[in-house]
Amino acid sequence: MIRKIALYTASLLFVAGCAANNGFQTTQTFTPAQFQVTDVYVNMADGVENSNRLRGLMRNAGKNTANVYNDAMGSVSAEYPLEIEVTDINYRDPNASAASGDRTYIRYTATLREEASGEVFRSLPVTYYHVTAEKLNNSQAKQNAEKNMIRLSLKNAFARL
Repeated sequence: MIRKIALYTASLLFVAGCAANNGFQTTQTFTPAQFQVTDVYVNMADGVENSNRLRGLMRNAGKNTANVYNDAMGSVSAEYPLEIEVTDINYRDPNASAASGDRTYIRYTATLREEASGEVFRSLPVTYYHVTAEKLNNSQAKQNAEKNMIRLSLKNAFARL
């Protein structure tokens, strides 16, 4: 009985000793990439509504986000154009719940590409859902969803690029 207790205690002390910090530092620092966005291009995939209004909203949101980022970075040598390819926009029930499959959403890919070589510097697929508690008709819902989804999702996507 005493031997079992002694073995159990010794094994616990051994495990605790192995789990202790043995001089290794686990803190990781992160430095965001520093670059300038030279231009914003918006493409619509096949089957996506290719309207001037929608393209203009995407381009303006991209330019505004890029201008804020460029001002914060100052002058750096790396310059990339931002390409946005809208792959899907779906306007369903504007009053759908978050758990519903009938939500309104936008899907696109944001890509920073080297202009000279065409190599992808960073790329991020984005799906952004719009859910509202307000009672809206379809035209109001569509306009509100477009503006909010594009503005908010592009800021969040760009922060992750």
